[in-house]
Amino acid sequence: MKRFHRLTTKILIGGVILITLPMMVPAETLSQVLNGQTERTF
Repeated sequence: MKRFHRLTTKILIGGVILITLPMMVPAETLSQVLNGQTERTF
């Protein structure tokens, strides 16, 4: 059971990294685009 738990934690950490890394990269550009849109609407 310990081995299985260790494997699941590794998979979870890997998945989190894979999800967060691409989100962090375009986060700045996304915020800039959102700011531009909000400036236009308001």
